[in-house]
Amino acid sequence: GQQHTYGFYSVGIDSRQNVEDAPESADSVLTRIFAEPAGLQATGIDVQRGANQRSFIRYLDITFSNAAGLQSLLDNNRLRLERFNLDAESVAVGTGVVVPAGTASVNGPSITLDFGAQGVGGDRRSASGNGFYRISIDSDEDGNWDDQHFEFFRVFGDADGSGIVDSLDQAVVNSQYGQRGANLDGDIDGDQRVAISDRLFATRNVGVRLKEDLFDYLDD
Repeated sequence: GQQHTYGFYSVGIDSRQNVEDAPESADSVLTRIFAEPAGLQATGIDVQRGANQRSFIRYLDITFSNAAGLQSLLDNNRLRLERFNLDAESVAVGTGVVVPAGTASVNGPSITLDFGAQGVGGDRRSASGNGFYRISIDSDEDGNWDDQHFEFFRVFGDADGSGIVDSLDQAVVNSQYGQRGANLDGDIDGDQRVAISDRLFATRNVGVRLKEDLFDYLDD
């Protein structure tokens, strides 16, 4: 940051409104260093618009410190999405498989990634998109992926977002059975209805889980 020095003094005024001359030197001096204004920073993510489930993920919202410069990030391809296996031994930055990050758009101080009707991974009715995902943002656009990183996961059949498919997921499906609408946790395949197919998917994928060590990385 840059150093700034400020001098302070006082002058007197008598009853006849005579004003004392300003002193040649300040009565007190204050020096402060002000840091450079913080640049654009990504501050967090929201997976599937607040849903608990992690079976079908169409949207990922990335929030930023401000809106200035977000379109430039998109224009210059400064977002990168990596995928790792659910049981990956190492998830070091840059070692995953780079996968399509969907269609990106700026919404105020956020960027929304839309993975389309099939969701992240490209097949909403299979486990092919299962994985531990990392979105990296080169917010200063210096060509290095060392600014901000956020992690999430997709597990087909996980209705409660616990990272493991078990009887609790079947219970979520059963509690919403017959309902229609967007973003239902029991809607395993993302077709906006909770039906017999969702029961089957939750049952057939029992035991599939995210590796325990990877939970500590998760941001949402």
